[in-house]
Amino acid sequence: TTATGTDPINALADRVADYWAREYQRIAIATLNGIAGELTANTVGKGASTSINSSMVVDAGFALGDNSDKISGYAMHSMVVANLLKQGLIQPLQLPTGAVVGYSLLGKRVITDDSLPYNSVDKSFVSFAFGDGAFGYKELPVAYAAEIERNSSKSETLLHSRRRFILHPRGVKWIGDASTAPSNINLATSSNWKRVYDNKEVRIVRIHHGIESVDDALLKLVKALQK
Repeated sequence: TTATGTDPINALADRVADYWAREYQRIAIATLNGIAGELTANTVGKGASTSINSSMVVDAGFALGDNSDKISGYAMHSMVVANLLKQGLIQPLQLPTGAVVGYSLLGKRVITDDSLPYNSVDKSFVSFAFGDGAFGYKELPVAYAAEIERNSSKSETLLHSRRRFILHPRGVKWIGDASTAPSNINLATSSNWKRVYDNKEVRIVRIHHGIESVDDALLKLVKALQK
């Protein structure tokens, strides 16, 4: 046990879990950026000229037609979340202590990620709405999933954590190099993807929009704080 009373094994396990949660989110966002060109029919908004509001959020859901009731979450830049919070459309999710642990929009969880597209020239954003089953996930066995390496000369103990998994968008086919695991750069490359399902079965909606105002100084501060 550490001086603070924290079990070091549990603390380490929590850090590994947090690391993989962030990696899954980065992979999902890179994939969304890559398939954007295949979501033309699943896009609402007209860029910076249309500020996001309640009507646009509803339109995003109904871009899936009779699958609109399957919308289960959103992914948005923090500036968009802040703007919708000011409009009263987003509610903070709070612990009994009052600590904010996330946000919800129309009762659905909002993922906040500043790697989502923001065009600093025309000040437009890209957000996404998801339906149930938008992504398929399968974990596969891997040799040496956890491995300890000791570097005595530096008094360092290293933990290597490995996972082998598939995280793939429903209805969009990977047509890139299948001989090796793609990097996030590969996933974000539009030429590596092709839609093969009907639009409403893809269950991902792209929202291309502006917000009521964009403070570039605040945006730079947000990005700096998240590095």
